[in-house]
Amino acid sequence: MAIAFLFVCSGSFASVVDELISSEGPADSVALLIKNNCKSSLPVSVVKKIITHESKSFYKGRPQPWPWTLNINGVGHYYSSRAQALVAARKVIDDGAKKFGIGLGQIEWSFHKQRFNGNLAMSLHPAKNIAVVCDILAEGMKDKRVDSLRSLVAYYHRPVLDRIAYQYADKVLAL
Repeated sequence: MAIAFLFVCSGSFASVVDELISSEGPADSVALLIKNNCKSSLPVSVVKKIITHESKSFYKGRPQPWPWTLNINGVGHYYSSRAQALVAARKVIDDGAKKFGIGLGQIEWSFHKQRFNGNLAMSLHPAKNIAVVCDILAEGMKDKRVDSLRSLVAYYHRPVLDRIAYQYADKVLAL
């Protein structure tokens, strides 16, 4: 609970976690969240690139993932707290948005809400959102068409593995 409170009050997601987990200096807090919330042996660097691409904000000039991000009909919206993002997410659903991505991994709500038991608040929890990103990637690893990191990242974006999916993968892997 204290961690969630600190996330809400902070201007930098990664820097808050860094302070919590390291008394000897900053660690890679996003990588630790990924390691602790992915059930499979996915490359942490790939998951980190995906969530950074999906919810990218900047801190001290460097790209980083931002947990309180919503993509509403193709437009990114960044909120300073989980509570603000949750209010906006509920409004998006009430207004019937056609496309709606939520959280670190910009999980498409219409396709994946069951992964959060239909619970919007859960989808904005950084650890749970990362776990869902990893679950989608783990499913992709079982697909016979997925034969590389590039095709795995493409699968995350569009399991049909079309040209658009591979263009996405190229952007993500270039980070």
